[in-house]
Amino acid sequence: MEENNDIKQTAPEQKQAQEAQKPAEAVQTEEAQKPAEPAQTEESESGGAKGALITIAMVVFALALGYVLTGFLFFKSHFNPGTEISGVNCTGLSVEAVKQKMANAAVDYKLEITDGGEVKDSLSAEDIGLKYNVSDRIDKVMTEQHPLAWGAGFFRKNNVELEDAFICDEDMVKTAVENLDTVKNMQDTPPVNASVYFDGDKYAIEDGAHGGKILTDKLCAAVKEAAEDHKESIDLLEANCYEMPEFTAESQKVKDACDLANKYISPTITMNMGPGAQHTIVDKELIHDWLFVTDNYDVYFDRKKVAAWVAEFAKTFNTYGQTREFLTAFGTRTTVKGGDFGWLIDQEAEVQSLVNVIKAGQDTVRYPVYSVMGVGHGNDDVGRSYVEVDLTNQHIYVWSDGKRVLDAPCVTGLPPNRITPPGTYRIKKKMSPAILVGDNYRTPVSYWMPFNRGIGLHDAVWQSSFGGRRYLTHGSHGCVNLSLSTAKQVYSYVYPGMPVVCYHINQYGVGKMMVLPDPSSTTTTTTTTTTTETTTEITTSAPVTKTQPTTKAAQPTTKAPQPATKAQPATQAKPVTQAKPVTQAPQPVTQAPPPPVTQAPVPVTQAPVPVTQAPVPVPVTEPPIEITSKQKEDVIVEPVVQTTDDDVIHEIVVQ
Repeated sequence: MEENNDIKQTAPEQKQAQEAQKPAEAVQTEEAQKPAEPAQTEESESGGAKGALITIAMVVFALALGYVLTGFLFFKSHFNPGTEISGVNCTGLSVEAVKQKMANAAVDYKLEITDGGEVKDSLSAEDIGLKYNVSDRIDKVMTEQHPLAWGAGFFRKNNVELEDAFICDEDMVKTAVENLDTVKNMQDTPPVNASVYFDGDKYAIEDGAHGGKILTDKLCAAVKEAAEDHKESIDLLEANCYEMPEFTAESQKVKDACDLANKYISPTITMNMGPGAQHTIVDKELIHDWLFVTDNYDVYFDRKKVAAWVAEFAKTFNTYGQTREFLTAFGTRTTVKGGDFGWLIDQEAEVQSLVNVIKAGQDTVRYPVYSVMGVGHGNDDVGRSYVEVDLTNQHIYVWSDGKRVLDAPCVTGLPPNRITPPGTYRIKKKMSPAILVGDNYRTPVSYWMPFNRGIGLHDAVWQSSFGGRRYLTHGSHGCVNLSLSTAKQVYSYVYPGMPVVCYHINQYGVGKMMVLPDPSSTTTTTTTTTTTETTTEITTSAPVTKTQPTTKAAQPTTKAPQPATKAQPATQAKPVTQAKPVTQAPQPVTQAPPPPVTQAPVPVTQAPVPVTQAPVPVPVTEPPIEITSKQKEDVIVEPVVQTTDDDVIHEIVVQ
């Protein structure tokens, strides 16, 4: 023992001796190896953590395996989670438990009948004879189940539908349905189809409504299907148990009709009534009132409504044959009634044209359809180029682009039965030469310009003078007689369609014979008053000796004219150059006619104003055209034009 102790005591000493004997390099090498000792400690700790994780994983795996195995073993004889058989929840139940549950479900079944979510009635299993009918098929469902898939049931259901799992007695269902209070108290009102209507801005669809009558056959089928599928309720409307409309808001035919109606009201149509006139707008506010949608969802225009609007529109803008305030050559206004001139809308054609434009569905600026067109617009539709016939003063004026290019005396119709009708007309045509044929005459003329059926402007070489009061004794059959040179000039200016205005300044047969003053002269006015009437005499300052009548020089008389207050015939010849301005008042129609032509007073006051524009000569190269009373010119027949009786109109022109 002591020897061993000695050995133990000397061992440290030996170790120290050995270390002392080590070289310096060896000592340095050992010191360099000392840091390796902590690294070995960290590796030990890491290995321990991994071991712990492995241990935990093994525990989890063991538990999961145990859980799966346990579930496998359990669901080998029980239905997996999420299993439903014919509407019955069978999760975790055995086959026998499912059979019992389904049997109980058949007995305890109750079906609610609702209408728009409101419960109206209910039926029990006993009411409809509901029975369980799948006992032998439950075992088959179990054998087809995969026990290892039991975990998937937590994420998705497994619905198993067995045909005729529950069955109803059809006769009992029919009896039960017929005895429902909802069926007994139903109202036999017909269904209403969907409708297309204008909501103030556009066309929209109002859905249809079902009728009050319940279709018992459909309700019986719905009850049977719901009970056998083990549903808890059915809704009468959703099951289409009511008598339903043929067309609903979802019907394509209804949608198409609504779209078409909206297309028709989409355009804005501007009716252009000419410069300076107020335009008329036709848009949806007006168009929608013309549309209607039939029960078969056809979109139509109410032609009567469109025609009524066009008639009012035409009444506002038509000037055809209407009374006009006309500015005469004297600068005064007179009222002119009748005639066949002016704007006249063709109402029937306008209705069709307007409907076609609306159907196109495009914004449009358009003119109405006219059967007759005027020249200007607004209050003065005659324009700036026209023929003016002053029936009171027996004078004709021709205006071209606002300038007076011709004025001359004329002779119009013989009163009282052959007067030239006042009114506003238009030149129908021009013919040169022509032959006028009547009941008792056949007269060639060089220039023929009809404006009112058989009444027109033409030369009358048989007239020895023009103007004044000659028309009272030697008036025409209604035409405006002109001298040959005047007719030639007029013929050169007029054209088909040119307005012709015939008017009286005062009542027929009363009024002073006046002439248009020359704009370059000074006009003076004197008034002579008698006990019977007051007249205004207009004369010019130009000397009488310088005024030369056109083709109507006065015949010398045998006596100088007597004062106007006596109106006696002249018996002494007097040169024209010594004639005085007119001081004689015209006699009313009821007085005796004036003296014969050879004794006519000098028509100083009808001297024409010199023409400011030279007329264009029109050579007569065409052969005469034979005109008969049987070949009447085709003229506009609406409205009725004021004219003389047919038996006194003998001057007729035809093509």
